[in-house]
Amino acid sequence: MKEIILERIFNGSDYTIGKLYIDDKYFCDTLENVIRNTDIKEHYKSTAIPYGRYKIIMNLSKKFKKIIPQLIDVEGFNDIRIHSGNFSTDTESGILTGKNTQKAQLTNSNLWTSLVCTKINEYIDNNFEVYIIIK
Repeated sequence: MKEIILERIFNGSDYTIGKLYIDDKYFCDTLENVIRNTDIKEHYKSTAIPYGRYKIIMNLSKKFKKIIPQLIDVEGFNDIRIHSGNFSTDTESGILTGKNTQKAQLTNSNLWTSLVCTKINEYIDNNFEVYIIIK
């Protein structure tokens, strides 16, 4: 089993910044929607997913038309992905990866998402189950 850690470090009025750790080392930054303590159904596509531990699989995303990481069994959410994007409006409750070099946005997201996917595929190819812990 391999665990990826997403440590949320800043919750702004309309976005959340985090740091992603792979193999216990800082890997890249993350960008998510704002953390809300309201009815998830009402704000489904503009709310960060709940803190917790989720299994990750790699499969084809109909929306993105490529194989990318999917978080499994996120209560109240469907088809949660780790994917590319630069702004919180790109997330739709997913997790964006990149570098937080400018306020409220990521840069080089395509590169960092590709690197995250490569690492997860490496784990899966070596018969590890992969989980993400969001804290």
